[in-house]
Amino acid sequence: MTTHSTYLYGIPSSSDLDVLETQIRHAFDTITLPPNGGPLRLKPLAGSVLRLIFHDCGGPSEGNIGPISKCDGCIELDDFAEHQNLGFRAVDPLDDIYLNSTYQWNTKLSRADFWAFAATLAIKHTRDEAEDNDILPNIPIFFGRKDCSTSPDVDDTITQTKPFPSGIAGWQSSFNWLHTNFGFNQEETVAILGAHTIGRTHPDDSGFNGPWVRPWGTFDNFYYQQIINGAWQQRETPNLLLKEWAESDEPRFIMLNVDIALWRNLDAVFVPNDCSGAVSCGSNITQCPINSITRDIVEGFADDNQLWLNKFVPAFIKMITAGYDIDCDLIAVNQNGMDSSYWRKKRKCSKKKRKLYKRKESLFLDLLSSEKDEDKDLLLLCSIFGNILIVFVVCSLCCYIQKDKTYQTVMIASSGDDIEY
Repeated sequence: MTTHSTYLYGIPSSSDLDVLETQIRHAFDTITLPPNGGPLRLKPLAGSVLRLIFHDCGGPSEGNIGPISKCDGCIELDDFAEHQNLGFRAVDPLDDIYLNSTYQWNTKLSRADFWAFAATLAIKHTRDEAEDNDILPNIPIFFGRKDCSTSPDVDDTITQTKPFPSGIAGWQSSFNWLHTNFGFNQEETVAILGAHTIGRTHPDDSGFNGPWVRPWGTFDNFYYQQIINGAWQQRETPNLLLKEWAESDEPRFIMLNVDIALWRNLDAVFVPNDCSGAVSCGSNITQCPINSITRDIVEGFADDNQLWLNKFVPAFIKMITAGYDIDCDLIAVNQNGMDSSYWRKKRKCSKKKRKLYKRKESLFLDLLSSEKDEDKDLLLLCSIFGNILIVFVVCSLCCYIQKDKTYQTVMIASSGDDIEY
């Protein structure tokens, strides 16, 4: 386990990022998660990594000092119900890459940056499974997040944990949490919950059981279509303690109250004094009133996948940079270089932060320069070799011509002709 409280790293080179991306994508394609983690074609690890980044970035700052939420490579792993089994479902598989790789990624980027990079790839990788022609907007790779001193496990003797949104909650409770902890507005809240489209629940984790949608290894808007079109009914969870929603003709797939509440106003129909999430219209969803606050947003996302992608990405970026000034604390890069849409904003930062940014930027540009220098050296060698080859060919040709002239002169002279060649 690495321990550090300040940012100790430079920025991986673009070639390093290519290698790291390959390793993480390979993990998404080859790692299944016990028990009953789901077939590999549905990318079970990708969904777990998204769950991890939500709980990392939605968690408290170390010592509860600073931002209310902060991505710091730390979650509470010790008997904390909200993070049940996140260790073996996400942290351990990622640490197999982060700590044990011969590339020693733990010396090149913080765990917080690494988790965020993996979560970004989870979106991109499952988006690649989609058969539509819609385009995922650019998600830059951000560097500069700081790990807590005991990463990846929160030290609960100095940091007090906080509750996360409940799966049995209605709209208002969910929105209040996401607005308070991430600054999401109503549209961003509806958009970010669409990430459930590549996830599944486990009885051993949350008590709920099943994936949200049929094609749950594909990042698209089917989640919203299911919410609207499904013949949902409440049923008891396997542990008999909570309520979840399922269709009678397809009981393998579920929705939680927090999902259904995007479309139906469950806050108005909760059964009083009930802790399971039961609603009075649970036997027939059409009897539940419409959520007038979010109805148009859900319908828009269900009808237009590109619209949802366009709204999801800014919300996702806001989440994975929680606790930082995106313009002054972090450096945004693409694998081809600096992301100019972000670094141009640095001029508004404080003098101290501009100086820190310049130092980080210099490290990154040095890496790029080093890679370019290697390319230049290769080109120079090729050029020298090419010039030598050209000289050799020209000299050989000249020698051939000279020999040919001498031969013809001799032949002419021997024939008695007075003409010199």
